[in-house]
Amino acid sequence: MSESRAPRVVMKRRGASRARIAVAVLVITSCASTPVRVSAQHAAAATSQPAAMWPGNAGDHDSLRTFGAADYSWHLTSFDGEQLTLERFRGRTLFINVWASWCTPCVAELDDIQKLYDSLRIGENADTSIAIVLITPDRRNAAERFLRRRGVTVPAYIETRRTPAAFALRALPTTYIIAPNGDIVLLRLGAAKWNTPEVRAFLRALAATGPTRSGT
Repeated sequence: MSESRAPRVVMKRRGASRARIAVAVLVITSCASTPVRVSAQHAAAATSQPAAMWPGNAGDHDSLRTFGAADYSWHLTSFDGEQLTLERFRGRTLFINVWASWCTPCVAELDDIQKLYDSLRIGENADTSIAIVLITPDRRNAAERFLRRRGVTVPAYIETRRTPAAFALRALPTTYIIAPNGDIVLLRLGAAKWNTPEVRAFLRALAATGPTRSGT
């Protein structure tokens, strides 16, 4: 049996958010094996065994909780120069990966996130119930060139204002999954294995619950 390793993370560089951590405890597993424990309460309507969808969660219902509400005022810019906020994705199941080209563990998981994106056939079938996005503090032209060279087609955006405190961002990479009702149901600090049946099932189960807030 291989030894468990702490997730590889890189502290954010200058100009990064200094918001206090809103989550007291992050349940971390091996860097390149399984995701963290995640609240599955919003998937209950779409699956009979939501707790079993994530390794390490079966029989451990006390660990199923949310990490607060998402702040949809996060200001972003697309590679085409369009200004937007996360409000565009409200009401959808949203997978956000915050990365940077100079962050080695960030780059290491990009290919797996691309495979997850492809496996859900989001681009081809224009599935609007699930959105997977990459957000980076890098300069727009540099980030676009970097992702193009790696063949990454996941929608990517540049962070144009400080990360809202609700996301408690303190290191890279960090990944969030946001339910259609706006609750953050996963906060993962460090790289992980994302292209798995469990992750796909969880995203689809969340999406099946549908939007629950007005204006979606």
